[in-house]
Amino acid sequence: MKPTREKDSVAVYFVQVMIHALRDQPQRLAAVLCEAGIAPALLTQPEARVPASAFAALWLIQIRELNDEFFRLDSHGMPPGSFALICRGLIQEPNLGKALT
Repeated sequence: MKPTREKDSVAVYFVQVMIHALRDQPQRLAAVLCEAGIAPALLTQPEARVPASAFAALWLIQIRELNDEFFRLDSHGMPPGSFALICRGLIQEPNLGKALT
């Protein structure tokens, strides 16, 4: 029998991707996870899920810690505030096609 999933949760895979930049800094990583309310032991459980609220907290903590809204997953980074600026520009478009163009 499969374990039931929490309604508002995120697969631990996405946590692992988000914390990639801290993989070589175990103390800093532990502090970030603790602040977000995520047990480090969950990272070793491929089927684990974390509460959406903890994932959202981790998202904001990582932006603050790394000063990068893309979590250092790209060599160029994304300065804090960039995503909001992009959204503000796209929301004015009449449809998805125009927004993508």
